[in-house]
Amino acid sequence: PSIDTFTSRASSATYVDSNGLIKTSQFNLINRSEDLSSYSLINLNRTNNVTGISSPVGTENVTLLSENGAYGQHNIQTNASGGLANNTKYTVSVYFKEPDTNSRRYAGITLHGRPYAVFDIQTGTHVLTQLDSQNGLVENISITPAGNGWYRCSATYTTRSSGQGANSYVLLHQDGQTDGHNYGGAGKGMYVWGWQITKGTELSEYIKTTGTATGAPRYSHDPE
Repeated sequence: PSIDTFTSRASSATYVDSNGLIKTSQFNLINRSEDLSSYSLINLNRTNNVTGISSPVGTENVTLLSENGAYGQHNIQTNASGGLANNTKYTVSVYFKEPDTNSRRYAGITLHGRPYAVFDIQTGTHVLTQLDSQNGLVENISITPAGNGWYRCSATYTTRSSGQGANSYVLLHQDGQTDGHNYGGAGKGMYVWGWQITKGTELSEYIKTTGTATGAPRYSHDPE
């Protein structure tokens, strides 16, 4: 008879699926994918574990990011565990939900030194990608409904040929601006949950992390 085995993952690894195909178990490089309380803020305020707002999986551990009204980029940032390799593709994904009131409406994601992919969370569309001669490549941009007003936004980035930083950013974006800067908007915000960076071009299933970078559980199939 065939044998299915289960292995928890602390790194990326290959496995054999039920069709006998060799696949890679993905690894989330964000240490705390749902707890954003320690991540650095620029021109933003943060409310953790917002009461009455459930995540896409039903937990009440959603973060509300709201703008403080200052001019400049309004973002939150963290580092990929272990850094990011040069000239390598990584896929970033984050879940967003628009508040019923005081919504910023537009949110963006990126890696260090790369262009923001900006999404309209009200209409569920990709609306803007910042590009210039220094910013390199972004591909596979997508926004997918995740239920109850949530959207999963993602994009694949090719890192720099040298000197790639480990930072990843989530941006609250002002309508009509192409430089990533906001001009006021105090109090406008967005719900954020489930930050992920994985190596490669595939948007994997969401992988929760709680203090260390973690891979998804791996199931291996042995047909014997």
